[in-house]
Amino acid sequence: MAEQKEPFEESIVLKVDNSSSEDDIKYFIHHAMRIAIFEEKDMYYAGEIPGFEGVSSYGDTRLESWIDLESALGDWIHVRLCDRLAIPCLTISIKQSFASSINTESCTIDSTIHVSDNEKDVDIPKTSSRNKLENLCFFLVVLVSCLFLY
Repeated sequence: MAEQKEPFEESIVLKVDNSSSEDDIKYFIHHAMRIAIFEEKDMYYAGEIPGFEGVSSYGDTRLESWIDLESALGDWIHVRLCDRLAIPCLTISIKQSFASSINTESCTIDSTIHVSDNEKDVDIPKTSSRNKLENLCFFLVVLVSCLFLY
């Protein structure tokens, strides 16, 4: 008989402050971009990150908006660090559960990100305008584009 695996939940809090290295800041930006929301307007794409007030982007394509938003977030973080202003924390929660039947075993992983600071909490909805397949395709387009740029 197969051993029953116990479900688990783990949370990781990401913070950026004046003692953070450039790699720490890049890692933080990478995870903050996971919750970015892009909206197609009449003639352009607009992007924003919930919980990061004033960080937004516009571009002719979703990729241009993505790249502009990532750059805007990096600049926003550096300005806030120089001015000694608070930067929201990212809490990444990972839940893993197992289900088994006679012949199969499946594993479900649910990952959510929560943005918080001293003044307010912002709940990131589990569903967005993009589904998982669209997210994967968009990520691959960004990855391939970046490879060709370098």
